[in-house]
Amino acid sequence: MKKYHKIEEILDEKGITKRWLAKKVERSEQAISSICKGKSNPPLPLLFDIAKVLEVSPCELLNTSDVNQDYIKKMIENVIAQLNSRKESPSFLASLERLLLDLKKEKE
Repeated sequence: MKKYHKIEEILDEKGITKRWLAKKVERSEQAISSICKGKSNPPLPLLFDIAKVLEVSPCELLNTSDVNQDYIKKMIENVIAQLNSRKESPSFLASLERLLLDLKKEKE
C-alpha cells in the first residue's frame, strides 16, 4: 500500500512517540504503527484528529505530490459513507471542505 501521509516524519520532527499519539487519538499503538509504516492509511476523521493533536493542518500530513485522483476519490467516498452513517460536527465538515479545496489547488 502506498503511504500518502507524513505522520511518522512529523512525529520525528516534533519528538513525539507513536504511543503518545495513540493515546491522544484513542487508538492502539499497533494501529498507529501500522499507519506510520504505510500498512494502512488513516480514515479521514482520524487524519483530522491526528492533525489537531499534532497542531498541523491535515494538508501538512499528506504527501500531496503523491496523492493521486484515486486516493482523493476513495477519501471522498469514505467521507460520504461516514456522513450517511452518522452526524458529523460542523467543524469536521469545515475542515473537510478546506482539505479538499487545498488538494484541488495543489493539483491545478
